[in-house]
Amino acid sequence: MYKIIEDVFTLKRLIKDESKLLPEYVPPSLPHREEHLRRLAEIFKIVIETKGKTFQKAMLTGETGTGKTAVAKRFGQSVIDYATHKGLKLKYIHINCHKDRTLFLITRKMVQEICPELPKRGFSPFELLAMIHDYLNSHTMHAIITLDEADFLIPKSGEDLIYDLIRLADEKLNEPQRISIILISRKTNILYELDKTTVSTLLHNTIRFEPYTSTQLRDILNARIIETFYPGVVSEEAIELISDMVSAPYESGHRGDARYALGLLWKAAKIAERLNAIRVLPEHVRMARAEGTISIEDIQNLQLHEKLILLSVAKALRKKQTAYITMGEVEDEYIQLCALWSQDPRKHTQVYMYIQNLKNIGVINTKISGSGYRGKTTLIGLVDAPAEAIEKELIKIITNEVNKQVTRGRRLDKH
Repeated sequence: MYKIIEDVFTLKRLIKDESKLLPEYVPPSLPHREEHLRRLAEIFKIVIETKGKTFQKAMLTGETGTGKTAVAKRFGQSVIDYATHKGLKLKYIHINCHKDRTLFLITRKMVQEICPELPKRGFSPFELLAMIHDYLNSHTMHAIITLDEADFLIPKSGEDLIYDLIRLADEKLNEPQRISIILISRKTNILYELDKTTVSTLLHNTIRFEPYTSTQLRDILNARIIETFYPGVVSEEAIELISDMVSAPYESGHRGDARYALGLLWKAAKIAERLNAIRVLPEHVRMARAEGTISIEDIQNLQLHEKLILLSVAKALRKKQTAYITMGEVEDEYIQLCALWSQDPRKHTQVYMYIQNLKNIGVINTKISGSGYRGKTTLIGLVDAPAEAIEKELIKIITNEVNKQVTRGRRLDKH
């Protein structure tokens, strides 16, 4: 056992700061997104000019890994610094709607970030928004709220939140407007689910993020390598291969995705370290690609039953050794897993919604069955990672989550 620990601890280290490759890290500079940052600053310039008395809206759209979240967070930090320099008290709150999917959770987070002393229960979301606005007004402050992954919120209740913010602005027409909003979405078609007034404003203030090209990905990788690795340990050929792979026209699901490219680089580096190599080479990239790249962040942000559905997909695919399995096979596996972890299984309609959410974040893909199947059914497959790897990771995550639920339940019983 000692030898195993010794071997791991004495592996040659190529990475000097692994945190710089994590999805939540926002680098000081964003190659090829300077104009997007400039455009966002132009939209919100009026907020600074009016000393935080004007309500503004903007929308960032584009596929996963195109820099939307990074630009919004970098803008948020920079605008706080600039506002402070100008004597304006400004708050920037970034909310992930994939994680906080209801009006209650979002308004509660706003209260926690802006005015934690206010009560969070016993009020409607609109009443909480009004209280937040009054708090900001009495403290001569302004808040910019970013709703990231708005695709998960708007079909359910996001329109209500945006409508409430606009209604709040209308009701306080002759007063300073203290709350502005940025929507981040993978698709522009969510606009059709909003009212015409909101759509009109957002269309004028929409910033589109296109997938990165091979050259742009190379620049991003090179900039991040300087922050992350010891000098000279990542070969130019490895960088070129990742850039070309991820930007290729046949790359379904990840084309032009910088987050995926960085994940591939991280996994290639870990493989190189495991093999005690002195540099990250193209072969390590190919090996990383063959293993697939799982976004642990995306999986951890899933609701418990979404995790159970994804685990059902992975287990069924591993058992059958096919590219796709049917919706019925997923549900059969799901019912067994719910029994194993003492969870009440959701009905078919809810399971179908979970499948759509998993598809939206790019973990699974679906298609309608063709010949060889009786009738029409939804076929489900995994996009990029081996079924066995996802299965192992999910079992650990779900076990931990269910154990925490049990512990919380015991504490409540004692009280």
